[in-house]
Amino acid sequence: YLRKKFMNFFVIATISAFISGFLDYKFYYNIWNYDNAEIILNTVILPVCAYTVISAVPVYLIFAFINKFFMPKRHLSIEEVIKINQEEKI
Repeated sequence: YLRKKFMNFFVIATISAFISGFLDYKFYYNIWNYDNAEIILNTVILPVCAYTVISAVPVYLIFAFINKFFMPKRHLSIEEVIKINQEEKI
C-alpha cells in the first residue's frame, strides 16, 4: 500500500483525514452530548476533511516533482533484487 503511486497516497490521505475528523467529532462533541453536535459535523468537520484531501493533491505533486530531480534512479523491487543476486551467483 505504500508504493509510490498517486491512488495509494490519495486513498491513505482520505482515510486518515476522515478517521481524524470522526475522532475529533466523537471525543470533542458527541461524547459530551452537546446539543446539535451533528451541525458541527456537517458544517465544520466534514468540510475540513474534504479540504485536507483536496490540498493533499498539490502536496503530492510537489513532492513527486522534487523526487524526480533529486532521485533520478529507478527503485528496484524485491523481485528484481533477488533475480539480480541469483544471476550474480551463477
